[in-house]
Amino acid sequence: MSKNAPGTDRLMNTEVCPVCGSADIVGEQVEIEVDVAVQDLCCTSCGAAWYDTYGLYGRYVDRPADPAAAARLEDLAKDAGSRVSMDPGGEGFWIDCGEKAGA
Repeated sequence: MSKNAPGTDRLMNTEVCPVCGSADIVGEQVEIEVDVAVQDLCCTSCGAAWYDTYGLYGRYVDRPADPAAAARLEDLAKDAGSRVSMDPGGEGFWIDCGEKAGA
């Protein structure tokens, strides 16, 4: 990617400043609250300040070592239908937490 992103590309590109397109951005520590994370950022080239938000799309749960707990997780996965899938190796479960998961 070029140092300055052209046109509206920079509005959706989280690696550059949305104002000037510079890649010279600095981010603060990400703060997490329930199912959203927020990060304050600023551009060292033009001085713009903004924050990015990140949503929870899913969770990966390792298969519990306890057989009873693993069985409970498998039962929950069956009840949840397409929102939960076991990884191909059987080592854990992916849980879809997206907005459309329940639709």
